[in-house]
Amino acid sequence: MYKLYVGKMQKIPDNARFSHYDSKHNDILIFLDGDAPEGFKYVDEKHYNLLNNEQRAWLLSAKMRINAEELQKHSAEYESIISDFLDLFEEELKKEREKDGKERTNEQNP
Repeated sequence: MYKLYVGKMQKIPDNARFSHYDSKHNDILIFLDGDAPEGFKYVDEKHYNLLNNEQRAWLLSAKMRINAEELQKHSAEYESIISDFLDLFEEELKKEREKDGKERTNEQNP
């Protein structure tokens, strides 16, 4: 699972696919799937509100890219899930239409 870490400017770990340098504070944020590299501290999600707009945009972009990659990797599975959902939804709509039609008939023929 991907986690956010913060550290002072140093060599970015090889397994950090996503990094963001904050020149104002001389900090570097990394978002990676793994444990904290040496010199970096974990940033709990409850502290994400402390990120500035630029950092939030970067983190959102990283998350969106990861999600897009996962969707592409498992596209057949997701298509099947969506198709099953739509089939069930269609069945429920038919039941509601039938129920609604019966109620209207009963209202017209008391």
